[in-house]
Amino acid sequence: MSFAPHSSGAALVAGALLLLLGRRLYWLFVGTIGFLAGFMLAQRFAQHQPALVILAIALVTGLIGAVLAVWLQEAMVLVAGFLLGAGLGSSLFASADAHTLAWLAALIGGVVGALLVLLVFDWALIVLSSVGGAALVAQSLGLDRSLAAMVFVAAALVGIVVQAQTMRGGNGLDSPGRPDITT
Repeated sequence: MSFAPHSSGAALVAGALLLLLGRRLYWLFVGTIGFLAGFMLAQRFAQHQPALVILAIALVTGLIGAVLAVWLQEAMVLVAGFLLGAGLGSSLFASADAHTLAWLAALIGGVVGALLVLLVFDWALIVLSSVGGAALVAQSLGLDRSLAAMVFVAAALVGIVVQAQTMRGGNGLDSPGRPDITT
């Protein structure tokens, strides 16, 4: 996914928020994933529409995701896990001319993302929001591919460490159950 110059600042801010607060602000995580899914779908299926229409579609899907996340916490986080996993899976084959492989990778990535959320809710939120935030940060900077990959890995690691440290007041390792994600 590529961002227009005027939207890369917003992507950078959203990415940083996901990196550092994705678990605590789960509705932001779900809303951002909804926005990105809407943006990608609108770019693909409404490609001849003005940029404002594509942005409006993305904003509406993001808002719907965030509102539903407040009411249907775990279900929407599960959906977001699927969508993020699908997006990351399909991006492996984005530059290749292998559409079948991209769809298969999206499906497998989506199932893995959803299962990750289902099995280890706290850590899934931390890892998925950190990876999603890192991807937004790396893509919004407009770097070449190898440098963007290094920024992605470093940012994801920072996000995981920061969120793990704040999970339970310090060490991040003593989380036996689901988080109180309503704060």
